[in-house]
Amino acid sequence: MLEHPVASSGDLGPARPKTEGDPRVPRILVIDDDAAIRELLRFVLEEEGYQVIEAANGAEGLQWYQAEPTDLVITDLHMPGMEGLALLEALRRVVPTPALMAISGDQEALTQAKRFTPHTFAKPLPLEQVLEAVRTLALRH
Repeated sequence: MLEHPVASSGDLGPARPKTEGDPRVPRILVIDDDAAIRELLRFVLEEEGYQVIEAANGAEGLQWYQAEPTDLVITDLHMPGMEGLALLEALRRVVPTPALMAISGDQEALTQAKRFTPHTFAKPLPLEQVLEAVRTLALRH
């Protein structure tokens, strides 16, 4: 079984084959300035069969999305440079508009993010709830 140093709960199951480049595989852009959070989300989402792209801040994430749109964007709300709320607002104006999910340790920021997405999660992340929300978004899986 694969172990991840940040993951602390439960068996995540066997590793799945790499899916990069497969057009049928949903692509998820994870944007967070905390490398450990990005790695944790990459690990659990790839175990579920999703392709994950990482960005360390909002401006980088927006550039990634504009160059290669993804099915879902999961973003932190407090990052240096472009804040997550500004990123969510910018992504709502982009075509195609992705499904959006916001994560933060700041409850007030999460409340503000609900203007853009009903999918908000407080840190520390409830991984099972995050995965359930990703599954229910009916990405092109």
